[in-house]
Amino acid sequence: MVERTKIMLVDDNVPFRWGLMEALSGEETLEIVEEASDGNEAVDKARAVKPDVIIMDLQMPNCNGIEATGRIHREMSNINILMLTISDGDTDLLSALQAGARGYLLKNEKPEMIIQAIHYVARGGIIVSPSM
Repeated sequence: MVERTKIMLVDDNVPFRWGLMEALSGEETLEIVEEASDGNEAVDKARAVKPDVIIMDLQMPNCNGIEATGRIHREMSNINILMLTISDGDTDLLSALQAGARGYLLKNEKPEMIIQAIHYVARGGIIVSPSM
């Protein structure tokens, strides 16, 4: 029996979130346990399902990814957060890492890279998109 990494996807763009879910669903080492549309929902659902890794968008309504990452990191520091965003700005990268994110990838990365990054941050590593 393969031990599966429990994943929560957080992105306000539903078609993107579903596409990512589809891309990850074929990976037998990953299990998508929850999804959320904004940071407040992410914090509440993280408390309930305690995923191993949260894939978090940066820019969302109500509560952005950096604010949600900080709240989750302070309250549930054993959950690893991988930012997946379109923002390639150094300020956003630094803010995400300071908030407690263990990874920062751009949304144009190949699914294989995202899968590798999930496993890497699940083991406690820190990763940033090579293009940054």
